[in-house]
Amino acid sequence: MEFMIVNGREINELHYILPINNIKSILNLGLLSHNRAANVNHTSIASEIIQLRRFKKIPNGSYLHDYVNFYFHARNPMMYSLESKSGICVLKMSEDILSIPNIILSDRNAACDFAKFYPISEIDKLNFDLIYARDWRYPGNFTEYIRRKTSKCAEVLVRDRVDSKLINGAYVKNETAQKNLTNNGFDKEIIINDDIFFG
Repeated sequence: MEFMIVNGREINELHYILPINNIKSILNLGLLSHNRAANVNHTSIASEIIQLRRFKKIPNGSYLHDYVNFYFHARNPMMYSLESKSGICVLKMSEDILSIPNIILSDRNAACDFAKFYPISEIDKLNFDLIYARDWRYPGNFTEYIRRKTSKCAEVLVRDRVDSKLINGAYVKNETAQKNLTNNGFDKEIIINDDIFFG
């Protein structure tokens, strides 16, 4: 599909954060929802507290854990919270994900109690100025700080599985991570981009 343009902003890729040592199974099996990945040996970087909060239903009656979740931009609070960033990568996912039938958008971290969910036809309801903002801090107003922080983690939710053919490349923090990803069988474009990892 052609790049999607929303309120003058071009969306030409989505991001998926993962430990590099999971890449072999992803290339083989695809990107799996939390529930499907439960049967696959893998390393998780997800916060246990956040994962507990994702045991919830969304308006269509499905559970969040039945979906693969992508970010519009990985330089976000999830990335910031990770202690060691050399062992992870960010997959550059094709914008064609946005044309998969029945995908769901959340206007912020989908685990939030006040997250709103939309079909792709209502993508313009997401605040992309906040999603792509470099800084979510807002001194003196905790409510606004939380709004900005959670909006940075707006999600694209795809049911069950996404084919690895939709991976266009990856971002890594440094050359060590680049070599590690290559040694794990990743043969697509790898870009060293320290900024995404808050370097």
